[in-house]
Amino acid sequence: MSVVLTGNFDGVHIGHADLVRAAKKMADLRGEPLYIYTFNNNPKNFLDPAHAVASVMSLSDRDRLLYDLGADRIVSVDFDKAFADMTADEYLDMLVSELDCTCVVCGENFCFGRGGLCNAHNIGLYASAHGLAHTVVPLTRLPDGRAVSSTAVRRSVADADMGTACAMLGRYFYMKGRVVHGRHEGTSFGYPTINIAPDISLAVPGRGVYETVTVVGGCLWRSMTNIGTAPTVSSSGRTMAETNLLCAADGSDVGDLNAYGCPATVSFVRYLRPEIRFSGVDELVAQLARDRASVLASDAPNYDKVVRF
Repeated sequence: MSVVLTGNFDGVHIGHADLVRAAKKMADLRGEPLYIYTFNNNPKNFLDPAHAVASVMSLSDRDRLLYDLGADRIVSVDFDKAFADMTADEYLDMLVSELDCTCVVCGENFCFGRGGLCNAHNIGLYASAHGLAHTVVPLTRLPDGRAVSSTAVRRSVADADMGTACAMLGRYFYMKGRVVHGRHEGTSFGYPTINIAPDISLAVPGRGVYETVTVVGGCLWRSMTNIGTAPTVSSSGRTMAETNLLCAADGSDVGDLNAYGCPATVSFVRYLRPEIRFSGVDELVAQLARDRASVLASDAPNYDKVVRF
């Protein structure tokens, strides 16, 4: 027997965390494990591919966070035509037959079954017909009343509104990847960078320069990151995340760090300015000095909100 929480958990924001905690509380009260039934792909992207959206995070990171929140098992399936054609009754039958579900939990805005016919308003009727208990968890809202959602997180990231993204995620938005070789121009004028090629399947912040915190080489670094094409020194047009490490979290110098090939996680603290095409390297270097001064003059980031895996 199990309690099954069903939904799409892209980003594992604070609303998702509230969902998992509510479902875990229900599972503990019933003396049953908590299973999460979710998807490898965003159902909206299958149903409306012309308006497909990028994921907030990778599936492996999603699952790690869900397990940290209390899931005992995660079942992740492809949302395909056969799944889209499944009725609400068939969906619940499947949860019972495959997961021995006795109680189904979902969020206020989740719907399932062909045409989305089963939702928070009528799930009780469907659940009772299958002998299931059910719980609907209300939407989580920010203090200003805005509902927390993956769509709102993606919008905030694209708009460079890192404050809202952080408030909804409960942590800084981050990007991960292995450090790759770039153009090496930064080293020549005193601002060496570690470079990550963004995963095009995942959300990327809007172009510009950001205060960031970077985890690489086993250390936590205060940093600044440019998302864009570096138009002053490059004509490739390729979008990159170029990060200049400023100092360690304890204020010590970067030193001679060789990070090529190492995994790196860049957490975005705040937006500094748009990406600019400068008249030349001297103007670029002067602006970078101002950016550096701005970052180091600000309060230290909240390191508790930095993802370190």
